[in-house]
Amino acid sequence: MKKIIFIIQITCIVSLFSCVKKTETNDSIAVNINLKENLAPKSIYYSDYIDSISYVVLKNKNIIGNVKNIKYINEKYYVYDGSASSILIFEKNGNYYNTLSMHGKGPNEYLTIDAFDVNPITGDISILEVSSKRITRYSINGQMLKRIKIKNLARYFAVFPSGNYLLFTPDYMENNRRGLWKINDNGKFIDQLLSIDTKHKFEILKPNFFNRLNNDTIGLIGIEDKDEIYHITDTNVKAKYKMKFDIDFPVKIKEKESTTIDLGKYAGKIYTKDFYLEFKNLMLLAVSDFKKSKLIFFDKNKGETISDFEFINNIDGVIGFPTSYYFENKIVNNVPPVLPINFPKERKDFHNNFVDSLNIEMPKNSIILQILHLKN
Repeated sequence: MKKIIFIIQITCIVSLFSCVKKTETNDSIAVNINLKENLAPKSIYYSDYIDSISYVVLKNKNIIGNVKNIKYINEKYYVYDGSASSILIFEKNGNYYNTLSMHGKGPNEYLTIDAFDVNPITGDISILEVSSKRITRYSINGQMLKRIKIKNLARYFAVFPSGNYLLFTPDYMENNRRGLWKINDNGKFIDQLLSIDTKHKFEILKPNFFNRLNNDTIGLIGIEDKDEIYHITDTNVKAKYKMKFDIDFPVKIKEKESTTIDLGKYAGKIYTKDFYLEFKNLMLLAVSDFKKSKLIFFDKNKGETISDFEFINNIDGVIGFPTSYYFENKIVNNVPPVLPINFPKERKDFHNNFVDSLNIEMPKNSIILQILHLKN
């Protein structure tokens, strides 16, 4: 018996954490989601969850054409400019640091940026190209470090401090790995962390299934086969929350690909999760039954799920346009210095008055970030 135990321990070490502790569901926290009824909305005040507001001016040399994503990792801002297929990097104080702009067909270049992530320890930037089945890793100074081939098409990814990658593909594709798996920095398969029932083929792709909770932990909202939210580290997968809908999703629909179904025909009888955001003390879920959509608010401290609510903005200066970004325990609003010419006049007036009221020096081509620090 001692000999068998020793062999198992050695196998785990050699396979680089392939013996990951798998998920336990019996102690998951219930999140009850009401889609059938419209209840009297409960008021949720910004002041109950927002601790303070601060501003950072990202001082850029050139115009940023289309901000598609902003990440704040390792005390630096990473701004993805979709129009230029580049990632601009700024210091914590907003000073410009560098631009990763390697768009092209050359040996050190990428064709597209379908997603990007940053190693929270090294600062290396990894770019996922879905159709090319590859990840390209660059240093923070723009040097191409490694190109990693992926054997299976992965739609979403995240990187751990160790350099290992999480890959997720929710939709059914013949002869393609599905679910959640992990590879190392050389692209070698480590472990299948979560599998999706082979009979379950229904899925609607979302902007992102992952939510980085901290340097070491990634949140993942599962698809409609299990309705769970997972917390994932390099060595552990835990089903942290169990979403309990008031709709029984028909098994016969789960076994069909969503592209082959008239979704309107089943409105009110099926559901999907559109996005998920998680912070230290609260969680937001967008869900739909194809008749209506709801934003679900979950207060972690109270263990309370609110399916019908309205936000009450009782803090001067808090804005929510044009796009909000989320990381750690912060909500970030991008406030462009100048709005496009086709914006409504009243919105431009409000925007210009708001920017003027900040009394912040605005160098040309810069961006203002309004940072809402949530309460601990």
